Order: sequence, then structure tokens, then C-alpha cells
Amino acid sequence: MIDNHQAVVLILFYVTVSSKGQIVIPSIIRKKLGIQKGEKLVVYVEKDRIIIEPVEKMVKKSRGLLKKEGNKVLKHLLEERKKEEEREEIRF
Repeated sequence: MIDNHQAVVLILFYVTVSSKGQIVIPSIIRKKLGIQKGEKLVVYVEKDRIIIEPVEKMVKKSRGLLKKEGNKVLKHLLEERKKEEEREEIRF
């Protein structure tokens, strides 16, 4: 019998946060993902995890979200902006 499941190998790297809040992405990870010097990355929190992704990957995800939820997002942003304007008018 042939097992078609591939084994998942998880290699952990420990990194240290500098006094400036910086970390170094291990070279083996940079090479595997093709991350080059000067490349822009997106950093965000998802539940209790820090996610770091190349900007290009995030843009692709966002495009898919906008296709599905674009109108809802736009409507929400416009509503929030209107509320902000109303709050500013009240202050002055």
C-alpha cells in the first residue's frame, strides 16, 4: 500500500528582539521564501500570532477579499468617515 501523505517537517528557529524591536529572519527562511535585501514585508497579528509576509502575497490576498467583500468594506469605511466628520463638527 502506498501512502500519498507527505510528511511535514517543522524546523523552529529562535530569534531575539533587539532594543529597537527588530528581529533577524534566519537566512534559510529568507532563501526558501526568496526574500531579498530591501524587500518590503507586511507584519500583522492574527489571533495570538505574528505573521510576516511579502507585500506581494498580501496584495493578492487583499484583491480576493475586495472581490468578495469590496462593497461591504467600502460601505463600512464611508460610514466610519461620516461618523468621524460628525464628531469633528461637534468639537468645533
